[in-house]
Amino acid sequence: MEERHGIRTSFDELVARALAHPDREHMVWSDVVFTLGRRVDEETRQWSRDLLNHPGRLHRLLAADLLLSLIIGDIVKGRAPFWERGRELVPWAEQEEARRCWRSSSRR
Repeated sequence: MEERHGIRTSFDELVARALAHPDREHMVWSDVVFTLGRRVDEETRQWSRDLLNHPGRLHRLLAADLLLSLIIGDIVKGRAPFWERGRELVPWAEQEEARRCWRSSSRR
């Protein structure tokens, strides 16, 4: 709603809203991903990349959702400036998967 009225809510505020509802299926989480994904600017992309290194798993998952949304771009306006940079996520995804597997095996 804020976007429709020309209000640009800060990245940190939107992240806090999403993390208050830590469910990828929740409307608030999805709305935050959609809102930030439509920004398709370098500043939002960099903040999302920085969030990939957060110690909290939910922060990293949100960052992955945000970056995927940024890669897809704004389909309404036909803008996808980060499409070619999508491969940058592969090393992070491999590392995240290794981290998840290591935690699972250490619990046994």
